[in-house]
Amino acid sequence: MLLPATVYSEDFIGRREELAFLREEFHSACDRGPRFVTIEGEAGIGKSRLLQELLKTSGKSASVCGACLERIQSPYLPLTEVLEQIEGRRSRIPNAGKKWEFFNAVPAAVARHAARGPQIIAIEDLQWADGGTLELLTFLMSRLAGVPVLFVLTMRVDARAAGSAFTAFRSAASRARCSTVQLRPLRRNDVRNLVQQMLRRRRLWLSSETVSQIEALAEGNPLFAEELVRVAMETGELTLQRRMPLSLAALLDERLEVFDQAERDLLIRAAILGDVFNVTLLSSITGVATERLLQFIQRCVECDLLLEDQAAPLRFRFKHGLIRKALADRLVVALAAPLHEQIAITIEPLAGDAARPAELAYHWSAARNAEKARYWNERAAEHAWSVYAYRDAIRFYSEALRWDYPAGASRAQVYER
Repeated sequence: MLLPATVYSEDFIGRREELAFLREEFHSACDRGPRFVTIEGEAGIGKSRLLQELLKTSGKSASVCGACLERIQSPYLPLTEVLEQIEGRRSRIPNAGKKWEFFNAVPAAVARHAARGPQIIAIEDLQWADGGTLELLTFLMSRLAGVPVLFVLTMRVDARAAGSAFTAFRSAASRARCSTVQLRPLRRNDVRNLVQQMLRRRRLWLSSETVSQIEALAEGNPLFAEELVRVAMETGELTLQRRMPLSLAALLDERLEVFDQAERDLLIRAAILGDVFNVTLLSSITGVATERLLQFIQRCVECDLLLEDQAAPLRFRFKHGLIRKALADRLVVALAAPLHEQIAITIEPLAGDAARPAELAYHWSAARNAEKARYWNERAAEHAWSVYAYRDAIRFYSEALRWDYPAGASRAQVYER
């Protein structure tokens, strides 16, 4: 599991009550069985930071993590990641058999793992969860009696998922008396402490006027505060106007000043690949040698834009999903479509991976290639159907039909399915 130690202020600022509550929930899970907690708040408010602090301070308990992806909602993706970590090998969701048997196999695996000691299982960005994941989490709430495990689910409230699957999950969570931690903006003195700790660690200094400006602009959002500190440390001051609305786009304009246009274009193309990207794939679609890319990426790591994934060589991730999105949004549709097509062509030979059909459906749809978008959305639907994720199958079939599906027997079959 990747712990992004360089992303945040090294000292945990604020959130003491919230952290204490999560620890109490963990102790309760240890003594009386499973607990489910959601950490909710706006983007950049510190959900992941609070979760990481819990994981780092939970003693000898084991922790495993999965994440939901906005772009690729492949059935059970985050829980598949969790099972892979629990079983210590590549886990495969069965394509045959009965749904009941499969669903019962998951809590059995969690219980076996927890028999070695109390567990924390974290799922990040639940607002992007696929229907299968939500259904399986709902099932787990009633099938882990006596198992010492704490599930922690982070979720953005400004991008809360809609639809019947999410509504059913929220209803089930309410009935199961799952707890919720609502993160509010940091107090002004906490923001000031965060800024001062970051500066002290790096033996740097900013004027009291600049620190006050950061306090005002951040409005209690720790991600914004940290990005503003980074800008100020690189430039010696904040050129952002005091009354302008703060956004990641404005912060990026300041942060990217140290890169030339060609380097910014590389970052944008990495952002199109996703929150996590492979250097080899980035090299393939940009035509830039791997060695040169790694030199550039090293600068991005030093600038705190990217993080190295310690679990996989040549794999990196963006510091925050919002930073990736702000970069990706800079590529206009006319330029983005050919890039998505290039990515799809590159990864299409690797389509044997269970998550690939959903990924290819996304990229071919973004490339606006109707024939390919129809084909891969149907393949993604078939995969979802084979692993009992029926809501997800409906979503993919519906997307296939959106791409000018020709009239005839094939379209009739899709409607029938």
